[in-house]
Amino acid sequence: MCHQKISGDIQKRLLSVDSYINGRFNTEYSKIESKIFNLSIKIASRSYTKEQLKSQLKDILEEDVQEEIISLYITFQSLKDEKDAEKCLIKLDNLDYKPSLSFLREKIESLKDQKNTIIESTNDEIRLKREEQLIELKFHKWIYDNINIIEKTIQNLYLIEVYNEAIKLVRTNGITRQTNILADELLTDAYIERFDYEIEQMAPKLKVKLQKAKSSKGKTPFKVIIDNENGVECKIEDILSEGEQRIVALAIFFADATGSYDFAPIVIDDPISSLDIDYERAATIRIVDLAKNRQVIVFTHRISLLRELESTCEKHSIKFKRIYIKSSNKGKGILSYESFYTGNLKKRLNELLGDISSIRKLDENSRAYQSAKDEICQKFRICVEYSVEEVLINGVVRRFDREIKTKNKLDKLANITKEDCKLIDDMMTKYSFIEHSQPIDSPRIDLSIDDIEKDIKNYKDWNEDFAGRK
Repeated sequence: MCHQKISGDIQKRLLSVDSYINGRFNTEYSKIESKIFNLSIKIASRSYTKEQLKSQLKDILEEDVQEEIISLYITFQSLKDEKDAEKCLIKLDNLDYKPSLSFLREKIESLKDQKNTIIESTNDEIRLKREEQLIELKFHKWIYDNINIIEKTIQNLYLIEVYNEAIKLVRTNGITRQTNILADELLTDAYIERFDYEIEQMAPKLKVKLQKAKSSKGKTPFKVIIDNENGVECKIEDILSEGEQRIVALAIFFADATGSYDFAPIVIDDPISSLDIDYERAATIRIVDLAKNRQVIVFTHRISLLRELESTCEKHSIKFKRIYIKSSNKGKGILSYESFYTGNLKKRLNELLGDISSIRKLDENSRAYQSAKDEICQKFRICVEYSVEEVLINGVVRRFDREIKTKNKLDKLANITKEDCKLIDDMMTKYSFIEHSQPIDSPRIDLSIDDIEKDIKNYKDWNEDFAGRK
């Protein structure tokens, strides 16, 4: 199209575009430029006093930030009066205004957010949502303020539920039913088997058996009945002797005590105090058998049982320990002088002589002196009594001992003289007052400590003389 002539409509159109660009457009641009220039002059010429700034900023900024912004504004105002452009740029460059401008931008954004929130609150849908959030927050605050009461109420409701369940569980019919189930599954057969075993060990001739009785109120009792062929049920107390009843009770106890595998200690109080003599030996053997794998503590006042237990334990190499207890003015269960019932007679007599030396240091008129003296007399009589078995007849026969031991012992009996018997008889009689009750009209025998010491020394000399005889 270069160098072509333009005419007609095209020429008119080009002239119109040229007129717009070089005429009308320039005019509009000049107007806008002038408007912007005037606006910038107007903005730059704005001026506020310090009080005006404080009034406008007090609800927006903190007091220290206000002072910083106001100080920066005043500094900028002073730059307007600076005529030297170079100095103005230097001062401007030295100003640290960026942190303040950054803070103002953030504050402006925050104010915009607040403005948007206010605008949104005018929207019904948003307002309803905010109201729901407010109700929920109030609900959370109420919970926080009343947390202790709420927790206590929850705990009480939980306890009520637990107690209601516990009430259901402790109803006797339910317990009885469950007890029957457990008794059948866990106890009955094993318990009866253990009872049968104990009876077989201690009284095999007794025709008794253990069976479960009728359950009531959560309890499942067992009862012992006579095992007879005609099926007639009899009470054992109507058929069995006292000793037989005792051995049956002991079998029940052992069946119960051996039901667990923890081998806990067993404590027995006078297990054969009223047994028939036929069952005493069997019961003793069973007690010692239990002591093979657990501690067995037996309380008894029967010397025969003590002897039997000691002898049986010795045969089975089971550790056996005696502990003597007594009642006194100090109370019950007081440990007695154990060493004076067993051991070497000479050693025990020497111990008594040592005790006499200690007694001489006490006030003769004091209660402690009299009690110590009585105790010496009691111990000495035990020694004399013990010497009849162990020294005079050389252990051939012992009280409550089933065995008579003659091997290498009988020849010593030939050494016994009439004087030996008289000495022992005199000592037993003289010191019996401390062991046995005396008639009311009988005067109290009060031996002096010198008399007691003399008797002990004489008896010690006799013991040494008798032991040296051939």
